[in-house]
Amino acid sequence: GNDVKKALEDALKVEDNELARLNIEAILKNIKLAEEKQIPMCQDTGLPVIFVKLGNVEVENLRAGIEEGIEKATKEIPIRPNIPPIDIELIDEDYLEITILPKGFGSENNNAMKMALPAEGIQGIKDFVVESVLKAKGKPCPPTVIGVGIGGTSDLCLKLGKKALLGEVGKRNPDPEIA
Repeated sequence: GNDVKKALEDALKVEDNELARLNIEAILKNIKLAEEKQIPMCQDTGLPVIFVKLGNVEVENLRAGIEEGIEKATKEIPIRPNIPPIDIELIDEDYLEITILPKGFGSENNNAMKMALPAEGIQGIKDFVVESVLKAKGKPCPPTVIGVGIGGTSDLCLKLGKKALLGEVGKRNPDPEIA
């Protein structure tokens, strides 16, 4: 989105390493071309992760509608054919909200999870995130955006990490200790 592009433009203004500047410039050029051609910036964004907030509304064939939309996008955009994972959250509101997170397998293959001991605290989480990013290196296709999920079961934690990717780049958690 625009927040990612702005973060890259801001990084380019302050970056003094020539190799890093060349990479940022190449990414910005790819973004511009993708916008002009109305196609994904990377061919590896072919796994659409679907988050649905389903409120008190009448819906017919929600799954079929989502799958039909993904099938249409697969042909028209094009994106890699996939069966989209669909996560449905029931809410007590009068609306339906569908959010699509286009996920690449370079980043998906570098997911990391740790069931930390409570004694490790916030510092243990920070250490694990840094260790995971360093281990992944450039495999998730830079620029790397990191989503961190904390708490609950392992599957919930990974889902929270994906949902964190939907936030605005640069927007920090309001809790200073977590931010």
